[in-house]
Amino acid sequence: MVMQLIQWITSIQLHRMHVFLLTAGLIVAAVTPLLAARNLSYEPETVNLVGILHREVVPGPPNYENIRAGDRPETVWFVTLHEQGLAQSNDSSSSNVGESVSERIQLLLPDDQYNHLLNQKVVASGTLFDAHTVHHHTSVLMFVTKVQTY
Repeated sequence: MVMQLIQWITSIQLHRMHVFLLTAGLIVAAVTPLLAARNLSYEPETVNLVGILHREVVPGPPNYENIRAGDRPETVWFVTLHEQGLAQSNDSSSSNVGESVSERIQLLLPDDQYNHLLNQKVVASGTLFDAHTVHHHTSVLMFVTKVQTY
């Protein structure tokens, strides 16, 4: 009977240790990307973003809801980032308040100049700013000065 009680207590302690280790592992997995996120400066600072270049056709004017219902199609360029970041303004008078940059950033590019780089890993260079119109499809966007293969 005593031996069974000792085994039961030991199994509870092992179970608690497993739960603790699993919980700790989940916390580390959740926090690591946040710690790894780099700080990106808003305009006028130039930044480089590495990711996959792609584009989408989205509904435009007049209602910005549905192309089939008559909204004009708009081509929008994005870079899907390999590394997340946090865009921060260095200027307290700036309207850019600081945003978490997630998986992708909308790029302001000429419509067809970079077609040859579609779906390739690129470095996009330019300045970041906050979304402020219905044409902006991510919280942070980039005025692009240069795009090249990585």
